[in-house]
Amino acid sequence: MGTVYVGNVIRLASTGARANAVASSTASRVDASTERVAASFVAGLTSAIASVDLHLNFVGNSGDVTFRVGIQADSAGAPDGTYLGSADALFAGQNNTGAVWIGLQTLMDAAGHTTPTNTGALTIGKKYWVVVDVTTAGSIGAAIYIELFRDTVFSETYFALYTGTWTKTAGAGTVIVKHADNSITGWPLTASGQLHDAALDIYVNTGVSQRQGLRFKSGAPVMIVGLDVLQNSTNTPGNLTAKLYEGATQKAASPAIPVGEIIDSNWTRILFTTPVLCAADTNLYLIIEQDGTSDSNDYDVYGTTYPVAYVAAMEPGADWRFVYGTGADPTTYTVDSSGFSPRIVPLIADMAADFDQAAGGGLTLPKRYGMAGVA
Repeated sequence: MGTVYVGNVIRLASTGARANAVASSTASRVDASTERVAASFVAGLTSAIASVDLHLNFVGNSGDVTFRVGIQADSAGAPDGTYLGSADALFAGQNNTGAVWIGLQTLMDAAGHTTPTNTGALTIGKKYWVVVDVTTAGSIGAAIYIELFRDTVFSETYFALYTGTWTKTAGAGTVIVKHADNSITGWPLTASGQLHDAALDIYVNTGVSQRQGLRFKSGAPVMIVGLDVLQNSTNTPGNLTAKLYEGATQKAASPAIPVGEIIDSNWTRILFTTPVLCAADTNLYLIIEQDGTSDSNDYDVYGTTYPVAYVAAMEPGADWRFVYGTGADPTTYTVDSSGFSPRIVPLIADMAADFDQAAGGGLTLPKRYGMAGVA
């Protein structure tokens, strides 16, 4: 989770709230036996890497192709050509399966691929690369290839394609690494700009308010100022309102934002009339509702989808979840377990600045993110 300062406000963001569109193209395509694709990261942990997962696009039947993945150090802005710890993993191509996560690949000794091993300790702050190359060419070619999916959100991370020389492009490769201490770091994005498949649309349905929102928790008392939300607007819905709950107790409601002031598929800032002090170690809910009464004129919260196995590791703890339901008690709402991260960003007053202390202190919820841009 990261912090972005907006005046005297801390903007707490999950990885989902920070994500942009995912894409693949020739810039990350391996369609020859001599080519390689790589994604950079900056280590945030010293723990060695023991396994790697990748989000790849398989085009054509590459079942007779063997690929290799491992970790390499950086040399002048590109992979240095040596797999750390003489550790790599071999995996087979697939038959036109499209964009899929290949599953965690355990790094093995490069000599015989019989013994699990790891990269050896990393250096915090140092750039590394997840590298994929070809060991058995099979039928790889112009119509049979792989592409590394990536995200364009971070200028400090890159993906690169080797076709004789490395060509580097800004963007975060969609990769996951699992460390020897079992922590997970990376960028687990599967798809961005999604609406939840099962969530009730936001509108008043026959007198019952259908709502969507974010559940989260802080390890210290916090002053909630409001939120930013990326919403989808269908046709002409009603006025938009946010409510803040501490458990089942409503703590604040924002003034209604007129629908004419809301731009579809863009971020909307909703502020409470005054900062609201909320307790530590208690589930807090930021809930979105509207006063319109037509399902043809509704709102929905955009989000980002992850493989379910990685959500707990990448989001700010088990309490940071998308919720949806009806009525005035959000503790009864459905808590998402599908891997959907809502684009709702709590805005928290920086109390350190209010008390004339060092601004920015003490309000960031720590998390085990190890790759640049996910810290």
